[in-house]
Amino acid sequence: MQGGFETNIMQVRGQCHVVTNMFIIELDRQFVDSELMIDLGIVYPKFWMQLDAHLSFSLHMVVIKKHYCEAKRVKPSLLQVAEPLDVNNLDLQMCIFKFTMKT
Repeated sequence: MQGGFETNIMQVRGQCHVVTNMFIIELDRQFVDSELMIDLGIVYPKFWMQLDAHLSFSLHMVVIKKHYCEAKRVKPSLLQVAEPLDVNNLDLQMCIFKFTMKT
């Protein structure tokens, strides 16, 4: 009886290992390093410690605006979804955010 229990434990351990590896692969697939993720780094103080932060900030905002301030077509119906952020409001808030992060 003892050998069967140990065998079951080893099988469960092996299955958990397989599932864990599959989960890690899926996380890597879903959260790949992308330009948007890099550009969202502007919210961290570490970004503002860089000497050229004030220069590259505008470049990062271009990518963020493209992603969040433009309407998108959603598959499979190709329904158009409105942009989640208003570009004019984002521009106004951008100046305050930049000032706050630099201080």
